[in-house]
Amino acid sequence: MVRNLGLLFLAIGIGVPVQQRTPVPTSPVSAKVSITGTVVRAGTNEPIASVPVTLRPSGISTVTDRAGKFKLEAPAGRYTLLVLAEGFVLQRDSVHGVTEGGLLFSLDAGQTLSNVVLSMIALPVIAGHTYFPNGEPLAGAVVRAYRWQYTPFGRRIKLIKTALTDDSGAYRLFWLPFGEFVVSASYNHREQHAALAGRRLSANVPDPDDGFTTAFYGGGLNAGEAQPIRVTPAFDPGNFNIILGDTPRFNIRGRVVAAVPLPPDLKMLFLPQGWDIDLEDTGNLVGIGSDGTFEITGISPGSYVTLAFGGHLSSPLVPVHVANSNVENLSIPVAPTVTVNGRVTVEGAIRTNLTGVRVTLVRSGIDTEMRIDARASEDGTFTAPDVGAGEYEVWVEGLPGMYVRMIRFGGIDVLTGGMHVPSGGNASLDVTLSSMAASLQGRAVGNSGDPAGGVQVLLVPEPRFRRRPDRYILGSTDASGNFQLTPIPPGRYRAYAFEQMESGAQYAFADESPLTSRFADRAVVVNLNEPKATTVELKVIPESETAGGIR
Repeated sequence: MVRNLGLLFLAIGIGVPVQQRTPVPTSPVSAKVSITGTVVRAGTNEPIASVPVTLRPSGISTVTDRAGKFKLEAPAGRYTLLVLAEGFVLQRDSVHGVTEGGLLFSLDAGQTLSNVVLSMIALPVIAGHTYFPNGEPLAGAVVRAYRWQYTPFGRRIKLIKTALTDDSGAYRLFWLPFGEFVVSASYNHREQHAALAGRRLSANVPDPDDGFTTAFYGGGLNAGEAQPIRVTPAFDPGNFNIILGDTPRFNIRGRVVAAVPLPPDLKMLFLPQGWDIDLEDTGNLVGIGSDGTFEITGISPGSYVTLAFGGHLSSPLVPVHVANSNVENLSIPVAPTVTVNGRVTVEGAIRTNLTGVRVTLVRSGIDTEMRIDARASEDGTFTAPDVGAGEYEVWVEGLPGMYVRMIRFGGIDVLTGGMHVPSGGNASLDVTLSSMAASLQGRAVGNSGDPAGGVQVLLVPEPRFRRRPDRYILGSTDASGNFQLTPIPPGRYRAYAFEQMESGAQYAFADESPLTSRFADRAVVVNLNEPKATTVELKVIPESETAGGIR
C-alpha cells in the first residue's frame, strides 16, 4: 500500500483533522479586492508554473502562468492565500506573515495586494540502497518510512510512504513532511504483494517467497530499535543504506470463532505496527479456511494487528506480538455488527442545509486507528452500517461556521467520553451543533515587544476535551502580528504563539504533560463564553525552543 501524505502536511496534521480558523469575509459581494503575485522556488527567482493558488475560506482559485504569476479577485474580507505545489511547501516568512499554511491578510473594498512573492521550498527526500546479506543489490524490496506523530490518543508510529527498490537496489521516498522518521526494508512475497496493490513487477524479478527478516535503518528489528532520520527542507543526501539479515522468521496460526456460522465472505486483515485499518485494503488480506482456521508464514519479529470482518460480523482490533517463537492458537472472535443511524441538528435553527457534514467513528488500537465515515444529507440524517462492537470516539468535520455542542448515543452523552457500541441490532447517534460560538483576537509579540508575523497561534482546550480534534484551535498571525480566530467552542483554553510548531504537535498537549509547565510563562488562560471577541497579547515561543520537535 502506497501512502503519500506530503501535500496534506501543508494544511493538516497527518491522519487527524485540524480546526484551522479563518473568519468568513463579511464585506458585500460587490466590493472587490485584487491580489497579484508570483510563485518562485526558494532562494531563486525561478518561477513555478501551473500550480493552484487558492483564497480560503472563499474557495476562489487560479493557477500560475508560465512566469509563475497569478491574479485573484474576491469580495473584501480576511483570507488565507495558499499555494499547493506538488513536492513543495511554502517557506515561512515572519516579516511578511507567511506560514506553511499560507499568507493571512485583510483587505477593505477597493484595496489591492500587489507583487506578492511566495517562495516554495522542496519537501524532503530519504533515499539509499538495499542489499542482500551477502552485499549484493536487492531489487524489488519494499522500503517504508514511518513517522512518530502526536495524536489525540498519544504519540504513535504511523506509516507515511512506501517505495520499491529498482534493479540496482535503490529507493527514493520523496515529498515527505518535515520531522523524524524511521525507515524499514522488507523482502518477502506478502510485503511485496501488499506494496504492489494489484500492479505487477517485471517478469525477470524473482518471487522472494518468505525472503528475509524486515530490517530498519541503523540496525534493529523494530521501530524502537531503529536509528531515526530527521529531515529538514530540501533534505536529500541519498545515503541511507539497509542490509537485510537472514535471521529467523516465524508463523502465526489460529482460528476465527463465532457463536453463529461463519459467512463465506469472511476476510481478515493482518497489518504491521503503524498501519491504519482500511477495509478496502486487499493487499494485506489473509486467507481463512471454511472452518475459520488461518496460517501466516514468514513473519518478522514485531507488533501487528488483525481484524476479521464480513457477512455483518466483525472482530475487535486484536494485537499480536511476535518475539522469538511461533504464535499458536490465536483466537479472533467475531460478533454481529451494528447499523448506526444518526442525525445532525442545529440548536435553535428552523432549517439548515447540512450536506457536507461528516461524522466519523474512530476506533483506536495500539499504533493503529480505524475510521468509519458517514456523510450527512441535507436534513442532517446519516447512516453508518456494519459497525463492529467496541469503543469509538465521534469526530465531526465540515461544520458550517458552528461547533459540536452535544453528542448522544442511545440517549447517553458521549461528547467527551467516547461511546460503547454493543453487538448486533441498531443504534441511534444524535449530534447537536450550535452557532453560538466565541472568538478570540489579539497580537503576538517577540521578546522585544515587536509584532511577530507569520507565527502559529494555538488554543489548547481544558483536559476533558483533549481527545477531540475539533477543540484544538489553530491560526496564524499576519505581517503585523495580528490574529483573529472564530468560531471557537465556548470554554476555557490556554493560548500559545509558536514561531515554529511541527504538524500535529498540538496533540502533544493531550495529557497534562511537562509541556504545560515548560511553556507556562508564555501561556495565556482565556475563558471564552460569549460571541463577543476576547482580546489577548501572546509572547512568542521562539523556534530555538522547539527545534527538533515540540517535546
